[in-house]
Order: sequence, then structure tokens, then C-alpha cells
Amino acid sequence: KTRLQDRCAVLCTFGCYAPYHDGHDYSIKASIDLVSQTHFVLGTIVYPAHDEYVSTKQGMTEGILNQRKCHDYWKNNFNMMMDDFVMLQKGDVNFPYMLHRTQRYADLVQRYLTHNKSVIDVFFIVGEDNAGFADVHNANTFPIIVERNGKVSKEHLLQHYPHAKFIFDSPYKDYSSTMVRTQ
Repeated sequence: KTRLQDRCAVLCTFGCYAPYHDGHDYSIKASIDLVSQTHFVLGTIVYPAHDEYVSTKQGMTEGILNQRKCHDYWKNNFNMMMDDFVMLQKGDVNFPYMLHRTQRYADLVQRYLTHNKSVIDVFFIVGEDNAGFADVHNANTFPIIVERNGKVSKEHLLQHYPHAKFIFDSPYKDYSSTMVRTQ
């Protein structure tokens, strides 16, 4: 029997969250539940998009305010932390750098675990529309692809990302921040 302490995990996710909605919430909760079946989840790190990018989706002030509200919500509900450093980097999300920072965090946590032989796996949560980010083949790094709007077939995802974990049939798969903003 494997002890949970023998296999630990850190989850990470990224995006604008402009605005944060039930689909985001479900994706994070479902991912934590999925990984908790085989791992002890140490925590989750959120890498919000740069304010300049967020402002293209929503007014700058509203975007920054929304991310601050998200930070408080995540901290209180998911044992999550927000990595503001990545948010300061202009342009699109630097995915390899984000994974590098998450792995550094996992390595630091591992030093403080009483069971030093624990393996810490990194799981990153992406929507099906960002599945291209899931094509990472690092040791101890695994994608979780969440079905969003069904534009990418399940068969395609399963065939092209055999090393990924999947969350299909979300009750919020048709949600998007754009849809929420326009309601």
C-alpha cells in the first residue's frame, strides 16, 4: 500500500480570470480532487496574466481588482498562492518559466518535508483550448486538460496527449470569461 506521504503534488494554473467564474472554480476543485486520489496535494500556485494583457479583456482597473479578489478567494478556499512575479512579465505567459518556478517551489517544499524521499509531482491545469501547453515531457510534470467548449474532440485530446489526465463533462464547460462579461 502506498502512503500518501510518499507521493506529493503541487498544482499550478494560469490565466486572466477576467472575470473569475464558476468554470474556473470547478476546474481547480476537480483537478485537486483528481490528483488527491493518488497524491497528497501540498498546494496550488496561480500565475495570473500580466495586467497589460488582462486590460485587453477587461478595463485595466477592473482587471487588477479582479485578480486581487481572486487572490483572497483562492487563499481562503484552496490553500492557493498567487505568484505575482510572473504577472510582472509583459507579454504572453512564459510557460517554461512558469513550470521552472513551480518546480523550484516544489524543491524548496521537499527540503522541509520530514520524509525527504517524498517525490513531488507538478500538475498543471489547462483548458482544452490551451492543450498545446500540455505537450511537456519533463519528469514529474503532468498536465490536466479540462474540457471547455467541446471544440476539440475527446478523441483528439486522448490521442495527442496520452500522458495527460483529463476532466471531461464539466457542468461549466460552456462557460467563458467573455460570456460572463457580456451577460
